[in-house]
Formats: sequence, C-alpha cells, structure tokens
Amino acid sequence: VDNPNINLENVSAMINMDMVGRLKDLSLTVGGTGTSPMFEPLLDSLQNIHNLNISYSKEGLGPSDHSSFYIKDIPVLFFFTGTHEDYHKPSDDWEKINATGEKIILDLIYDVTKHLGFLDKKPVFTIAGPKERSQNQRGFKVTFGIVPSYSSGGPGLTIDGVRPEGPAEIAGIQPGDIIIEIDGKDIQDIYDYMHRLGDLKKGQRVAVKIKRGEDTLELIVNL
Repeated sequence: VDNPNINLENVSAMINMDMVGRLKDLSLTVGGTGTSPMFEPLLDSLQNIHNLNISYSKEGLGPSDHSSFYIKDIPVLFFFTGTHEDYHKPSDDWEKINATGEKIILDLIYDVTKHLGFLDKKPVFTIAGPKERSQNQRGFKVTFGIVPSYSSGGPGLTIDGVRPEGPAEIAGIQPGDIIIEIDGKDIQDIYDYMHRLGDLKKGQRVAVKIKRGEDTLELIVNL
C-alpha cells in the first residue's frame, strides 16, 4: 500500500480472506465492520440468506493484511473462521479444509463484492479503533504462547489456543479462558493485551487474572 501500482483513490474497499477454510457450526467472524457505516447493515441482510452466524469486530487494525489498507483510510473487511489445533503447523493440510463451508463463505463474499461494485459512490470510511500499532507492539521481548480469539468482543481477551509447553500452558491457562488482568492492569481487548505484552521482560513472573466459566483465577506466568 505504501508503493501502490494503482491509484488508491480508485479503491473502494479491501476484502481480506485470511483463514476461511475451517468453518465450524456456521460461525464466521468478520473484522473491520466499523470502518464503514454500510458494512454491518449489509452483512445483516445477507447472513440469513447464506445461513451463517456472523460475529462482528469493528476494529480496522488487526493481525492480517487488511491493516495497511485501513491505515490509508480504506474501508476493510476481514473474513475469518477462527484458529484451530493445526494453526501454523505442517499438519494444516488440504484434507482438513471444510470445502462446503468455504463455498458458503465465498458465496457471501461474492454478494458483498457485487453490492460494493454496483454502488454509485465508494463506501464512506470511518475510523474504527487505533490506526497504528504502538511502538512496543512492534518488537515483543516475550510471548505468552497463546492464540487469541480475534472475534473476542470483550471485556477481556478470550484464548482460542495455547502452545504446548509454552508459558501460558505451564501456568495452567487453557483454551476458552478469558484474560482480564495482567500484572495488575485491566485487559479489555486484544489491544490492551499487546500493549501490556510490550511492557514485559524475559524472566519476569507475572500475575495473570482469568475468567474460567463462573470462576475468576489468578495464575503466575513465568516469561
């Protein structure tokens, strides 16, 4: 986006399909819905047609390729079926793709794209969350070893997965737990989590407060 080979003024929106092959329970997350006021009404009108349960995340900045377009004031939509046990592993092979589910998602995206293509004017851009990562988010010195849920609407950050023998798993953190506090500081969403992570140092012992069902637990994570 910093060195485009087309005029960005001609770009109506950016549609990002990042991991859409593992549809489960017809549940789909769409990020960036707050970057234009037309996006959520449009998706509301289409989700029943395509028999999908869509969760919205309004923020334009996220862990994928659409972020650089959002920073340039271009509306974005980020389609995502969630993480899974093969995430970023060689075991994530073709036979595990839910081809039927992927077609449902692609049919939805086709209808969204067709609607955008027939508009007389480009979708109005609106700011939805921060437009740049804070400095300490660019170079973390530590990791918890978790896979955050990008559909987590807060308060807190829901955990989709934990890395075997990583700091979180060793501390007793489990998939489905919700991080609500790190080192005495509240965690409302993934941005709070990344900000807190950037403050931590290797070798530090950190108190992490989580929600697990109806229980609130405090665990110690050794980084």
